[in-house]
Amino acid sequence: MQHTTESRQAVNRRTFLKTTGALAVAGAFATAGSESARAASVGEEFASWFDGVSNYDGVVDRTGTDAVTVGVGTDDGFRFGPAAIRVDPGTTVTWEWTGQGGSHNVVDEAGAFKSSYESKAGATFSHTFEKEGVSYYVCAPHAAMGMKGAIVVGSIPVETAGAGSGSSTDESDGGSAYTEPDYGGWFDGVENFGGTVDQTGKSTVHISVTDDGFSPAAVRVDPGATVVWEWDDVDTAYAVTAADGSYQSGAQTSGTFALTFDGNGISKYTAGANAGATMRGAIVVGAGGVPTTTLNDTGVAATSGVVAGLVTVVGLLAFWERERFTGDDEDRPDGVAVSDSSIGRRGGHA
Repeated sequence: MQHTTESRQAVNRRTFLKTTGALAVAGAFATAGSESARAASVGEEFASWFDGVSNYDGVVDRTGTDAVTVGVGTDDGFRFGPAAIRVDPGTTVTWEWTGQGGSHNVVDEAGAFKSSYESKAGATFSHTFEKEGVSYYVCAPHAAMGMKGAIVVGSIPVETAGAGSGSSTDESDGGSAYTEPDYGGWFDGVENFGGTVDQTGKSTVHISVTDDGFSPAAVRVDPGATVVWEWDDVDTAYAVTAADGSYQSGAQTSGTFALTFDGNGISKYTAGANAGATMRGAIVVGAGGVPTTTLNDTGVAATSGVVAGLVTVVGLLAFWERERFTGDDEDRPDGVAVSDSSIGRRGGHA
């Protein structure tokens, strides 16, 4: 069969059009597929973010207004309310403190904004969201307790399936297995004490050190848990100091100090010589109780053969940067202090 040049050109045009059409369709499917994959990824991230956030009940629509308010310290004093909102680009979100739950701050996970610590009702912090996206934020010392939130800016899709199914990491929401300890008047006059916050089930527990006190003031932890105190540029240098003198951090205005506790007991502490009478805290370990604590040569607190108190000084800043800063005090960075306590020396941090 003979094909003229004209017929071959016609065939080539048809082939080209078919191929181009197929590629266009394939491209459309590829684009749709990639967008679907991105949406699924955002959805998974969003859903995961609210694991353990008891008051998450889906994304609350706040579009159509240029100013929105979110509560700080809602519900049990350790929540943002609403936990998740959707706003238009250009909207200003203002966080307003309720005065519950002690000192809180608002910190964007990506570093876009960070408030100071506040504890008084009516304190506010604002940020304007200009670009479409999702801002995940926390209260730094209470994030592990489920104090987390999100601002969805624009029409970006997020997964809301399972809304309202967030479970609290604070067992007190569902009834703690422990009764409230008798602190013997230790917290009399301490305004930010609202009961013992159950932090059992966590290997690390965070407490903020602020000019208004410790937040939370009292926590219950499992034996073997590490408690981390975090200073956030306070005006006065405070030293976490055990009431019985068994441990003490350096007096500082920023940085961290950490201890690992074991056994069953209550460790009461203050903020040192520079603190007021109401700057008091307590760590309840295990079942609680108030045993008499003594220290053996290994730095382990024990009573009647039962480990009851401090196991070791951990010092999160790489043992106060001991490995990198082992020289004189001038070699040590600002905010890094070495404890003068005998426990600190036993722990190898002097």
